[in-house]
Formats: sequence, structure tokens, C-alpha cells
Amino acid sequence: MRRLSNEQIEWIIKAKVNGKFTNKEIADVQGISVSRVQQLYREYKSTGVIHVQKKAGRHKRPVPESVKNEIVELHRKYRINASYIGRILCAEELHIRNEKINQILNEAGLS
Repeated sequence: MRRLSNEQIEWIIKAKVNGKFTNKEIADVQGISVSRVQQLYREYKSTGVIHVQKKAGRHKRPVPESVKNEIVELHRKYRINASYIGRILCAEELHIRNEKINQILNEAGLS
């Protein structure tokens, strides 16, 4: 199964409204299950609005400016890499991935 685009969802609804194709035919054309076709059409009938896909994945949590400043200061003071900065922050109960620390250092022009 794969993620449908908004155009594909619109096509599915139009095909169901016109009644030219069966659920099975629509599902085969789009590469999805019959139950997903039924789910999209049921939502359209109840709300009157064609379903719009949301962006996939987790929401990014921004790092506070105080933590960014602390990371930059640790790098300037000790000249250490992201791994060591992460260990120091972990001791202070701040858990930030090394990739995020590297990104912050790159933004500050220190990496």
C-alpha cells in the first residue's frame, strides 16, 4: 500500500459519484484496498468535503534559544564535537541528538 495524493483521492471520489467503476476496479487502478476506497467515500458522504492528506511524519520540536546558545558556548569554550556536547547536556538532563547538535553548530558556522 502507498500514500495517495490529493488528486488521486479526488479521482476516487469522482469515480464513485459517477458510478462507472466498482470499488474493486477503483482500488486496483489506484493500488489500494477496497476498504480504503469505501472509507474515503464514506467520509465524503458524511462531511461533503473531499479528504485532504496531512503531511506525514512527526512534528519537529524546536530547540530553545537558550539551549542553542549553550551548545555554541560549549563548542567555543572546549572545542569539542557534537558527541561530547551531547554527553555534557545529558548530564544536565537535556537530551538532544548528535545530528541536531551538528545542525545547530552548522547554523552558527562552527562546524
